Amino acid sequence: MLGAPLGRVVLFGASAISPGKRRSIVALLREGPAMRFFNLIPMFNRNVGVHCVNMLHLFETAPALLAGMMTELLAGVAAGTLTPIISARFPLTAAGAAQAHDNLQDRKNVGKVLLIAKT
Repeated sequence: MLGAPLGRVVLFGASAISPGKRRSIVALLREGPAMRFFNLIPMFNRNVGVHCVNMLHLFETAPALLAGMMTELLAGVAAGTLTPIISARFPLTAAGAAQAHDNLQDRKNVGKVLLIAKT
């Protein structure tokens, strides 16, 4: 699949290359080659762009940029123009945080995982 003319292929994370709860060189060597590789020549001909996002790198290298993006996202949520998908809610406790991390590490989430304070 090359994408539509003037389309974009967006890569957001690569957690599939390390499927366990701990990083593993063995898993990387086993799963890494299975990641899709793109033949760029046909993509050039169709004017398709490839965009990659590494949130951890942005957090470490451009926190002000990331803060500005978060402000825009939250404004969209407040205005009702953006509706986040919530995958799971856990209590804002040590046990709830552990459950939330397990949920994320086990790749069970499709959407956001929230820690909620009891009101």
